Amino acid sequence: ALELARVTPAAIAIQCAIRVHRTKRAVEERRVCVERFWAVKTQWAILKLQRVVAKRKEMMRFQAERRGRMATRLQAVYRMHLGRVSLRRRREYLTARALQIRFRMLFFFRWYRLSCRLLPIQRASRAFLARRRLKHAIEAPLKRERLYREYFRCAATLILAVLTGVAARRRVRDMRFAIRVSRSRDIVSRVVAGHVGRKAYRAAAALMEEG
Repeated sequence: ALELARVTPAAIAIQCAIRVHRTKRAVEERRVCVERFWAVKTQWAILKLQRVVAKRKEMMRFQAERRGRMATRLQAVYRMHLGRVSLRRRREYLTARALQIRFRMLFFFRWYRLSCRLLPIQRASRAFLARRRLKHAIEAPLKRERLYREYFRCAATLILAVLTGVAARRRVRDMRFAIRVSRSRDIVSRVVAGHVGRKAYRAAAALMEEG
């Protein structure tokens, strides 16, 4: 009788309704679980993004501060170079250097489009500086050799001047001595001849003693 009761259409309908209800409830539970999972994931993603954005903002603020500091420094250096150019007469080198700093400032602030026309000038100034450095590097040994030669020539001239001066002084001394001797001889001969008096004779004797 129980077996027959299970097979009756009403029992089958009840069992089908129970199964459908269970399936619907399981599907709903599954949907709620999935929604919760994705809500949590979305929340985590939002938090991560907020953190990334905050970090990025902090980094950009720091970079802006650094850029401002560097710009101030570059402007100070640029002014200094311009001052040097106006003060001294080393115009070519310092103008090129100031140009380089100016272009570095331009490119530092990403003003590419504004400074496109100035690129050839920048290239020229850079080439000028490089050429100058290369010239100095090439000419350094020659300059050193020239300096050494100059030093040697100066030393030789100095030694020659000293020696010549000594010789000249000796010649002058000898000449003075000869003059004194000749004068004293002349006076003595005059005294002997009786042309001069005793004073002249004493003077001649004194000259002879000095000689």
